[in-house]
Amino acid sequence: MIELIRSSNMAFTNLEMLFHDYGPYPMAVSGGIYMRGDPKLAKELVWAGFDMVSRANNHTGDYGVLGQQLTTKYVREAGLVDAGVGTASEAAQAMELDCDVVLMNTAIAEAKDPVRMARAMNLAVQAGRDAYLAGRMPKKLYADPSSPLAGLI
Repeated sequence: MIELIRSSNMAFTNLEMLFHDYGPYPMAVSGGIYMRGDPKLAKELVWAGFDMVSRANNHTGDYGVLGQQLTTKYVREAGLVDAGVGTASEAAQAMELDCDVVLMNTAIAEAKDPVRMARAMNLAVQAGRDAYLAGRMPKKLYADPSSPLAGLI
C-alpha cells in the first residue's frame, strides 16, 4: 500500500483526528469520541507519501478552535496541504486560520439548496481570507473598554 501511495501524483487522506499534546480542553459536544494524535504523526503521513489531508469530519471541533489551530500548525510544519469543510461558517474559519484550500463538494451537493450553498461558500471563503489578511485584533484575557467614557454622562 505504501508504494501505491508514494507512486501517485497526489495522495489525499481523511484526517479523522486533531494533532496536539492535550493543550486544549475537549469541547462539550464531540464527534462521538474525542480524537487526537501525537503531532509527530503529521510527519509520518508525509513519510507514507500523503500530500493532502481533509479535516472536514465529525471530529474537527473536538478540541475547539485551539485544537484546530494546533492541527493547522503541525500539518503545515509537516508540509501537508489541509482542506475540507461542511458549511459556510467552517469555510470562513478555515480561511481565517490561513488554510491552503477549502474542499466543499459534498457540502454543496448535499445541501437543501445547492446553488445558495455554493454562493454562501464563495462569500465565506472571501470573507475568511480578507479577515486573515486584515489581521485580528489582539485577544485579551480581561475586559477593557474601547469606547471613550469621558463626557458621556
